[in-house]
Amino acid sequence: MKPRRWLLRTVCCGLATSALGTYAWPKLALAQSEVSTGTIRGRVLHGTSGAVQTAIEVRLWNLDASIRSRRVVQTAVTDSDGGYEFAGLGLAAADLYQPVVTFGEVEYVGPVVRAIGEQATRVQRAADGEPAIGASDVRVFDVTHDPSQVRLARTSLILAQVNAATGEVSLIQTIIVSNDGPQTYVAQPVTASPVRMAPPVGAAGVAPLTGVQHEDLVVTSDGGLVPAVPMAPGETPLTMGYSLTYAGPRLSVTIPILQPIGQLRVLVPASGIQVESDDLRPFGAAAVGGNRFTAVGTTDLIPGTQVTFTIGGLPHAAKLAIWGGRRPLQVGIAAAAAAVLATLGVLALADPHARRRDEPVPADEESERLVADIRELADKEDPTSQLERRARKARLLALTGGVPSADGSRPRPAAADEAVGDNGAEGASHAGHAVGPER
Repeated sequence: MKPRRWLLRTVCCGLATSALGTYAWPKLALAQSEVSTGTIRGRVLHGTSGAVQTAIEVRLWNLDASIRSRRVVQTAVTDSDGGYEFAGLGLAAADLYQPVVTFGEVEYVGPVVRAIGEQATRVQRAADGEPAIGASDVRVFDVTHDPSQVRLARTSLILAQVNAATGEVSLIQTIIVSNDGPQTYVAQPVTASPVRMAPPVGAAGVAPLTGVQHEDLVVTSDGGLVPAVPMAPGETPLTMGYSLTYAGPRLSVTIPILQPIGQLRVLVPASGIQVESDDLRPFGAAAVGGNRFTAVGTTDLIPGTQVTFTIGGLPHAAKLAIWGGRRPLQVGIAAAAAAVLATLGVLALADPHARRRDEPVPADEESERLVADIRELADKEDPTSQLERRARKARLLALTGGVPSADGSRPRPAAADEAVGDNGAEGASHAGHAVGPER
């Protein structure tokens, strides 16, 4: 029987695109007035051994600005050094490209290359009349069906939106799956997967946001959702959306635990919303999408148990009558989702091997690029641009001393102070508190 080809999805939902700007994508050079087309070069490498992969077909996707649609615009075959090249590519602002390779049962994608912006890592700046060159390597892995190397490392449930008029709350759940082995895990059969997500009891409108699509979700007999997607070595982020209804100022939430979970967190806005639970303890504060959140959580959960908590202080219809119909709390779900994806370490959406970089970007080069991006975004007033600007500030603070480095000694350049401005405290909490990448 012909093996099914799985797509290692890292970009699959338009909601994620507002977070993509927070990632330092490889880009083709800015010099569009000097050249009219660009070239993407890369290699196909074995992610475990590092061996070059020869005679492998590479397809180039052209993605639209929302990442919702894609089409193959060119194909190439790797040479004796595992290399490939795509030439004559457009440099329009909307041109996004991504290489894809089928290896075994899985399709692997390389980093997205964008045809605008400043110079970034692994990219050569265009000189007069020379092509703009972007680099996008693809790493592939052997496949295993052994579930022992895969575990659910951590999950977070975020209260993203409250609609007091309809008595509905919207929740975003991020799930980080860790593959500790050297091979990509593909469940066979699907129900054998140890990754089993359980929505809160009574949740409606289950919607995959990133990392998985509706057709990939398999419902098990115990009410769990198994994502039928391959799990590459490292961490695979998945994000789901749910809604729950409530009638008064309090909402009781129960989450069944169907498999071992390393850590579970709950984040609610710090604007009068409280969480009460015997199962959870304080996990500090967080900044998501410019809003302050309170975090509570627990660790080392075991199957067959459940976590129960009550969200209090919710606005409801009775109070709306007192307040003249004005909604006291409305955290935009799209903005919150984008910020959550960015700050929970889910930036592998744009680069599936960001977690396995062999050549990290030098801190000084990244800082210079962040400063330039922050200045460019300062004049843009739309919410998405401002969200991107805040995320870049957070990263800049983490690099330059706003959040203490390991040795606590790195000075912050003057340009960084100017770029961060008066919002440094916001950026610091964005980067260094509960919703920051966990190591």
